Amino acid sequence: MSLSTGHLYQSPTQRAAISETLAVQELRWTPEGYVIGATATAGLPFQPEALPGFAIDLQRALEE
Repeated sequence: MSLSTGHLYQSPTQRAAISETLAVQELRWTPEGYVIGATATAGLPFQPEALPGFAIDLQRALEE
């Protein structure tokens, strides 16, 4: 799994991608730690809560 270093810069939202399955999770920082927000598995559009109206199908994007 890959997670950016945004927590070091106090970024409130992160996205993690699992390269083997192309699953994507949105993680939101709270005082208690990260909370999972939007999720998507390969072939389904990922629609992050932090970016309303944005959607991406990671599997399709990588095939192009």
